[in-house]
Amino acid sequence: MLLLYLPNCSQYLVAALGAFRAGVVLSPANPQYKARELSYQLDDAGVDAVVTHPALRGHLADGIAAASADPVVVTVDVGGYAEASDRADAGDGSGGSEGGRARPARARTSRSRPSEATR
Repeated sequence: MLLLYLPNCSQYLVAALGAFRAGVVLSPANPQYKARELSYQLDDAGVDAVVTHPALRGHLADGIAAASADPVVVTVDVGGYAEASDRADAGDGSGGSEGGRARPARARTSRSRPSEATR
């Protein structure tokens, strides 16, 4: 049993598809879970391994300490997750918020116009 304790990111998808391909049963965990919820899920699901982010390791370590499970922990780097959440909570306008409000995300898509030949 593999517990995925990650935010929404590409590494989550890669880990999930890898687990499915290997025939491993997957148990997703909300990244907002605290130690109590994690210890319950670890024991209830019989988790053997956990994939997580460095920013979530504190709650995970507390959850493992409270649980009877002793899983293998794999940490993946999800570029900028911890830093972005810290800035959004700061409310100081230093990158994640303006005047205490989070800035809206901007779409990162490019649009191209069809050439004259394709019209």
